[in-house]
This record gives sequence, structure tokens and C-alpha cells, in this order.
Amino acid sequence: MELVKLDVRVPKEIFQTTRISKKEFGDELKRNTAMELYKENKLSFGKAAKLSGMCHNDFLNFLGQHKISIFNYTDEEIEEELLTKW
Repeated sequence: MELVKLDVRVPKEIFQTTRISKKEFGDELKRNTAMELYKENKLSFGKAAKLSGMCHNDFLNFLGQHKISIFNYTDEEIEEELLTKW
């Protein structure tokens, strides 16, 4: 897989105030971006997990911690599914 390097400029005081390292900041940025892109249906689960730098299981747990479901069904679809199966 070919990688693209991005140049993101962040005020230095952010690191001083939060006491977070540049690496931690970058990792968090990737995780949160992956989560948002997945939530907006712009990335599949697998691609979002890859972007996040986490294995599928860890990314699934991360989504759960942020109350994001991997099941993209409407209430009507769930009701129809339950009625036809049961």
C-alpha cells in the first residue's frame, strides 16, 4: 500500500497544554478521522480500521466506546427483519 505524508501544523502550546506527544497526537488524529469517515459512510469498516492503525477487534471496541454501531440498519429494516425471521 502506498502511503501519503501530510503536513499538519498544530500550535506548539497544544502539546504543552495537553502534555500529549506528537506521536500520540498523530495516533489520536488518525483514530478519530477513521471513526468519523466510517460514521459518515465514506470508508468501509476494514479501511477505517486500517487508517486508525488498529486491528479490527480494537477498532470495533473503539467505535463501541464512542457509541458508533457497525450495524447500519434503519428502525424499519430491523423491524422487518425481526418480523420475517420470527
